[in-house]
Amino acid sequence: MPIDRTDGGAGRARLYGRFHLHPWAEIGSDLHPEPARHHEFNGQFGLEYTQPAAVNSVAGGKRRVFKTFDEQLYDNILLRDLIRNLFRSVPFDPDVKAGIFVVGVHLIKLSPTGACNAVASPDLVHRDGEPFTAGILIERINAKGGFNAITHTRWHDHRFDDVANKDVYDIFTLETPLEGYIVADSRVAHYVSPVASADPHLHSERTILLVDFTPSRPMIDMSGIA
Repeated sequence: MPIDRTDGGAGRARLYGRFHLHPWAEIGSDLHPEPARHHEFNGQFGLEYTQPAAVNSVAGGKRRVFKTFDEQLYDNILLRDLIRNLFRSVPFDPDVKAGIFVVGVHLIKLSPTGACNAVASPDLVHRDGEPFTAGILIERINAKGGFNAITHTRWHDHRFDDVANKDVYDIFTLETPLEGYIVADSRVAHYVSPVASADPHLHSERTILLVDFTPSRPMIDMSGIA
């Protein structure tokens, strides 16, 4: 996996993929992977992933291009089944849920070496910018740390150590492959702590799959409009 060089990329590698989900279609015809392409603005080949600066201050709203999933990974049966099952769990309005969805998939590996920790990006309490995001543990080897925290949205873009105890809703550590969580971006912020090596002389990693769901038809909030 290539190094994700956002904020230096210490011990962090990433692949990115994107599906277009047609919920009405039969299994096998419902998930359509988006192929990598050449991007004129920076000459890179892959898929662009951009978050506004208000969501990710570390990336600063920069247009980032990541290496994409290959055909074998896009066709992985477990990946596709996970996407379908997670989609059933996210509570969108039924009429919205009947339409096309964009499904982003990030495979992120944090690999500490010796006494050097591997750090997520951003290393802050944050939100993602997609309505719902799931995190599914793929592998955890000789790793300590890497806990997840769910907080009040007011702590978005703050250091986790600054968060008031009353605003920390949950803290947990994913230990077993396929353990996971789902967050609603409009309701909570979240954080993952740095990952260290339990034994600095051995290989260490924490690999997680992030899956986000965004309707292709914009959801318009009419509340407060006379």
